[in-house]
Amino acid sequence: MKAILLALPALLAAGGAARAQTLPDVLLQEFQRQSGVTGMAAAIVRDGQLAWHGEAGYADAAHKLPVTQQTEFRLGSVSKFVTIAMLARLVEQGRIDLQRPVRAYLPDYPAKQYEFTPLQLATHTSGMGHYEFGDGRFDERAEPYKTVGESLAVFQERPLRSQPGTKYEYSSYGYNLLSAVMEKAAQEDFRAMLAGAAQLAGTPSLQPELLAPAGAHWSRLYAQDGSELPRRNITYKWSGGGMLANAPDIARFGLKTLDPAFIAPGTLAMFTAPQQFADGTGISGKDYQQAIGWRVSTDYYGRRYFHHAGSIEGGRSQLSVYPAQKAAVSLLANASFTSAVALSAESLLDAHSAAPAGPCREGTRAFKGRWREQDIAGRARFSRAGAYCKVELSADNALGDAVARKGAAPAIIGYSRAADGATYFVTPVGIYPGKAAGDVLALQTSAGPAELRLN
Repeated sequence: MKAILLALPALLAAGGAARAQTLPDVLLQEFQRQSGVTGMAAAIVRDGQLAWHGEAGYADAAHKLPVTQQTEFRLGSVSKFVTIAMLARLVEQGRIDLQRPVRAYLPDYPAKQYEFTPLQLATHTSGMGHYEFGDGRFDERAEPYKTVGESLAVFQERPLRSQPGTKYEYSSYGYNLLSAVMEKAAQEDFRAMLAGAAQLAGTPSLQPELLAPAGAHWSRLYAQDGSELPRRNITYKWSGGGMLANAPDIARFGLKTLDPAFIAPGTLAMFTAPQQFADGTGISGKDYQQAIGWRVSTDYYGRRYFHHAGSIEGGRSQLSVYPAQKAAVSLLANASFTSAVALSAESLLDAHSAAPAGPCREGTRAFKGRWREQDIAGRARFSRAGAYCKVELSADNALGDAVARKGAAPAIIGYSRAADGATYFVTPVGIYPGKAAGDVLALQTSAGPAELRLN
């Protein structure tokens, strides 16, 4: 019998200590503990102000150095979010025509079976491939690539994998090439362009990763089991996955895209509009529509947002921007692991406005439920644990298997908001949003919704 811990309704007690943790603090720390990831950080920026930041675990486990507000993490493909903001500015300035062939900007780039455009590179429809087994991602190269043009040698001789405009082929190499187009159009080095964008956004920690020396605030890199990883060369992919930042700064950069002085509203509307294949059908992923580089989704709470996630050796990341709420939320980790980062970020943002907890229903109750068309059942023991109302669920079912981390007992810990029943379920693979209504508990997992009914 597997034991699943579940803490349901409960928040921080009203009238607690002046320096009591906020609900997002509790969620982040529990997520870091359950996931086994060495260190995490997150931040929420609203109306141009840092509304919350949270840290958990270590930036350097060997020396017991905790993650701080200044800790800089690998962004992985959240780097693409930044590159697209820079591209939007170049389009707005009339320096790049998204529909013009790439070789019109880079005539020396090897010709392929078909012409393709900057727009197709940005939307992953150019036909270019992603990393391939055997290329080693060129991590072992002893020297950093000095220019974007030099790094194109990694992939430039490869043929296209499909006809442009007909298929979604996620490609970080496509973003390398896109950044070379941006350099040519702007007549400026990509690193200098990035430094200028970071300065305008007020995000000094946002930078390209260099091979050496490591920055004073750089987190060390880890596998999910806590073993430390070497810092290998990623200088070939600054635009697609090679940037660093701390959690508050990357959230600030996300919010900066809503500033009309940074990106005009018309340009932002164009870049956040869902895109189409050549045949007119929409380009989409599992839970998002593909815009120009950015991904567009509607979250569990009905809020529209644009975003990007990242996964890289020694890093996992999410940046989500909510135009209607004038808010951005970031979530960064120093290990790559299977996780629901987008759902986790939206839960942190919603939990930031959570109200104090109501009474805790102590005692033991049975539950039955459904998840992915399977019956699940067990018992729930509610108890007050300090400021929280906690319930332990005993269950041997598919939901428990789905959230289990290898080598550790599966765990779900949730917290409910008294005002509207919004509930945040923490698991080893993510913070899931949900609802508590009477005796029914509902949550949205990466693999679909679950519903539990207490008897």
